[in-house]
Amino acid sequence: MNIGGPALHVSLLSAGLNEKGYEHLLVAGSESEREGNLADLAEKEGVKLCSLPALGREISPARDISCLVQLRRILRDYRPDIVHTHTAKAGFIGRMAGILERVPVLAHTFHGHVLAGYFSPLKEALFRRLERWLAARTQLLITVSEGVAEDLARLGVAPRKKFTVVPLGLPLRPFLDVRPHDELKKQLGLNEEALLVGAVGRLVPVKNLRLLIEAVRQLASRYPQLHLALIGDGEEREALAGLAQSLGIGRKVHLLGWKRDLPWIYGGLDVVALSSLNEGTPVSLIEAVVSGRPVVATSVGGVPEVLEQGHLGILVPPGDATALADGLRRVLQRRQGPGEGDRLRVAAKFAPERLVQEMDSHYRGQLALRQPTGLI
Repeated sequence: MNIGGPALHVSLLSAGLNEKGYEHLLVAGSESEREGNLADLAEKEGVKLCSLPALGREISPARDISCLVQLRRILRDYRPDIVHTHTAKAGFIGRMAGILERVPVLAHTFHGHVLAGYFSPLKEALFRRLERWLAARTQLLITVSEGVAEDLARLGVAPRKKFTVVPLGLPLRPFLDVRPHDELKKQLGLNEEALLVGAVGRLVPVKNLRLLIEAVRQLASRYPQLHLALIGDGEEREALAGLAQSLGIGRKVHLLGWKRDLPWIYGGLDVVALSSLNEGTPVSLIEAVVSGRPVVATSVGGVPEVLEQGHLGILVPPGDATALADGLRRVLQRRQGPGEGDRLRVAAKFAPERLVQEMDSHYRGQLALRQPTGLI
């Protein structure tokens, strides 16, 4: 339940399924100290949450086998008609448990993937073979964007026709009320003329925030009033602070940690940036667009779909600090974000109600093909 799109998504999906008459159990593992936790959101939504501490992000044969044994016990007691998994590790162990316990329907949502650019070639080849084996035994293969589906098909996980695209469902209504303000700048000790670029998310290597810091350095002489706020936490926090210091812009980079009042945060930013090497559907960009903020982002994974191929923000190549700096410069010159019509349309596209309706239809369709249940 670490802070991010998957935890938001499953909390709202679970709550919606409860309202649709499903009996639903959400099983979640443990997160690192700096990843934050959204378990309170699930509980607020009335979701029945089961904690499985042995399930963690890192690969650990002993813990992972223990987790599989515990999860099989949970499935044996609960006897579900459907097991729906999310994210890589939970997707592997959850589906393995479902296969061993003969669950009628297995579903998995790829919020992104770690099958290219994360590990050594040998590990990547192994993980792809495992995903291919699991995909052949999974009735519902779901991706959150067309880009992720195309990526997975290209990597040989399954044919493109087997993937179903179901966009994220997110709590976006508060972001429609966002209006620009200077209070965040004042809290940071900046004046109203300051230009504040923000990035929201985990401080981890795949987000490539070093690139964003380098882009800000390139613009520092031209825009002496430019500052960067990193909203989030993670393993790279100290390294990013050290990099900013070594580049001579330590006083321009502000590490704010996790913040709960994100609509207020977005209202205080002049630009929202994303510099990732890989993304499924980045929640921060969706929130930024619905908040009416100008956006600059690397063109990876599902980002072009979120920004509608550049209609809702500027797309730049990944790994190119100069291109990112140029994109920021162009946005800073005009500082014009998405209009009201675009904001409303994007909020509707990623509405929780739409997510629940789609998943309900997919679940019932799969169950009807297999065996009668009380849900049909």
